[in-house]
Amino acid sequence: MWLLVYSQCTFAQAAGPLAGITNLGNYNALPALPSLTQAALPVVNMPVLTEVPDCPCNSGCFVLPVTLLAFDANRKEINHVWLNWKTTNEYNNKGFNVQRSLGNASPFETVAFVPSWANNAGVNKYELTDNNHFEGISYYRLKQIDLDGKFTFSETVAVKGYTGQSSLTLYPNPVKEKLSAAIDAAKKGQAVLVVLDATQKQLYTQNIFINKGINLINLPAAHLAGGIYFVKIIYADSDVLTGKFIKL
Repeated sequence: MWLLVYSQCTFAQAAGPLAGITNLGNYNALPALPSLTQAALPVVNMPVLTEVPDCPCNSGCFVLPVTLLAFDANRKEINHVWLNWKTTNEYNNKGFNVQRSLGNASPFETVAFVPSWANNAGVNKYELTDNNHFEGISYYRLKQIDLDGKFTFSETVAVKGYTGQSSLTLYPNPVKEKLSAAIDAAKKGQAVLVVLDATQKQLYTQNIFINKGINLINLPAAHLAGGIYFVKIIYADSDVLTGKFIKL
């Protein structure tokens, strides 16, 4: 992980990498990513600690070159995946190789390089759209590169592929206030959206028109009591898509 480590006139210690996928909660029944050892990913080279000028300590304070605050990837269209990440405390950062693996955790290939926007302590936001119509699971990671060539990897995130069949994804899940329904439709047509409680009692209905491809519908969830709920998309030809979400 990319962590900011301060020293109060003592020492700074870099934390080791963590394995795992962060955003699998957005999707249903995605295969688990193997551990870093099983996936045979490259060994992470931890960056050299860099002294920060004007430190209040006489012995100096040190930071890792980048603190990664967030990294996420989502399929927004059939042929495109949107990646975004946020950093702070960038020092001696050259930029990021965006790397992708299709269908498994190895090998990764670099699909783009995004240069650092600023070397400062502020918050920096980055985004990239990747041309990707892979039908299976795509895995993404960032390779952060220092000016001196040293590098470290981010955690790995997974993105569901487009299968040609309609699907319904509800996020965030669990939800506190605002719920989004992403309908990945293989066909267009009239439909009815229904929200039901755990007893299958209808709480909300809405007539919708679904276009072929990705359709995003926002649903209010703040008024719902905590528990399990279901969303159904019922097409005029009786085809049904079903999803489940948890209200916190």
